[in-house]
Amino acid sequence: MKADLEISHGDSSVVDVGLWYGSTLDLEPKFLQSLYDYQHLMQNNVRFTPHIISLQCPICVFEVKEKECVSDGLYCLIPPKDEIGQRYNVSDEGLLWESLYGRCLHETVKDIQPDLLSFFNYLYNTRNTCFENSFFGFTINGTVTRDDVENCAKDQIYGVGGSVYDVEQCVKNSFKEPGNNATDNMLLYQDKLLAEVYGISVHPAITING
Repeated sequence: MKADLEISHGDSSVVDVGLWYGSTLDLEPKFLQSLYDYQHLMQNNVRFTPHIISLQCPICVFEVKEKECVSDGLYCLIPPKDEIGQRYNVSDEGLLWESLYGRCLHETVKDIQPDLLSFFNYLYNTRNTCFENSFFGFTINGTVTRDDVENCAKDQIYGVGGSVYDVEQCVKNSFKEPGNNATDNMLLYQDKLLAEVYGISVHPAITING
């Protein structure tokens, strides 16, 4: 697996590391392990932030925006590479919402857990559990749905010691009108602006002091 790397030079003693991805399926287990090893080694010397990259399609038809996007088409899933996506039968909506859960778990633990162990364990466990048909009893037409993924994501958050309530509140409040996923999403909006500034065009990607 390859990740695009962009480095900017700064004077701060704290290194800012950004991880950019479309969905957790972009993040292979060995890659996640390497990121955690680096974060665990550096801890307070690194400020690590995940970012979700997305596509914009506000003019897409309603059915597409409902299945693949949030915020009325402002943020739509960037699908995983074909060789990865073909191994899973999970809805685009499910992948996008799971990314929001992961993003919000990071928000809730970043100031209290320097090595972000809960966050990296969540990504690892979710990728290897929540997108597998075999994990669920009944799925619609064999597809892992948004509800399936959300329930599994909550189980993984609980399993790594995170607060399901805090993460759910973060997801809810990330929308301009809390709980209304047709309104703008502030986390995804910030990531979109930064992706444009840094010229992020591939996924996954890493920026250092970007």
